[in-house]
Amino acid sequence: MKKLMLMISAIVLISISGCERWFTTAVRYEVQCDPPGFEVSYTSGHGDLEKQVIKEGSWSKEVAVYEEVDVVELWAFSDSCCDALNAITARIYVEGNLEDEATSEFFSIAIASVEL
Repeated sequence: MKKLMLMISAIVLISISGCERWFTTAVRYEVQCDPPGFEVSYTSGHGDLEKQVIKEGSWSKEVAVYEEVDVVELWAFSDSCCDALNAITARIYVEGNLEDEATSEFFSIAIASVEL
């Protein structure tokens, strides 16, 4: 009986210690760019900045962000639309709700950021 109780206690402790990885926040990133073609950087589930080159006019990514991440960011940049105002729009949704939206102006860069 004591061995059984020790095993159950060990399982509970292991489960509790790894629990922080189980709690995530659903984040969706979206970017529209006209004309098509841009670079995007976004916060990954672990808090690192991931980069991608996008050749289309729009892009989206859903990420399960772990609870130890405090801020998520989305950067979108294009050097092909420098003359067009409002050419890039970046949005961050958290748990399905729009939390930040940024639109480029003079430098063809849109930066959105949300504290979790």
